[in-house]
Amino acid sequence: MVFTTLARFIALAFPLVNAGAGTGHPASTVAFAAPPPPRVSGCAPFWTAPIVTSAAILMTSSAAFAGEANLLNGATLFQANCAGCHANGMNFISEKKNLKKEALVKYQSLDQAQLQQFVQQKMPHKLLPFSKTMTDENYFDATSYVLDQALNEKWGV
Repeated sequence: MVFTTLARFIALAFPLVNAGAGTGHPASTVAFAAPPPPRVSGCAPFWTAPIVTSAAILMTSSAAFAGEANLLNGATLFQANCAGCHANGMNFISEKKNLKKEALVKYQSLDQAQLQQFVQQKMPHKLLPFSKTMTDENYFDATSYVLDQALNEKWGV
């Protein structure tokens, strides 16, 4: 099966290999006349595997940071851009909406993606100078740091 598939691929990719058929040329001994195997319903053709694999890699690499937060970078970004209003997880603008676990559960979310979306799009942060220089990965690291602090009760420790 694998040999048949490989032979079919070679015949399609390099059609001149079989061009000497019937002429006594060494290539004429190569026969690619085997009928294609029956297709199983729901199965993709053999040539789609590299495409699907590449697409999966591209989709995950563009969001590769989604599973691996850099908490040290997040702490640095938080101290530089957020601690002015949120030192030790507090909120000096609205005291009850702080960054501690209980307040995040009540007013926001413990889901990193939702918290990141909130910080990037719905808060007044988009008006602050750092919003123009922060990348999605920076926001990911900073919000992951906030969640790490809240979930592990590290604020003020």
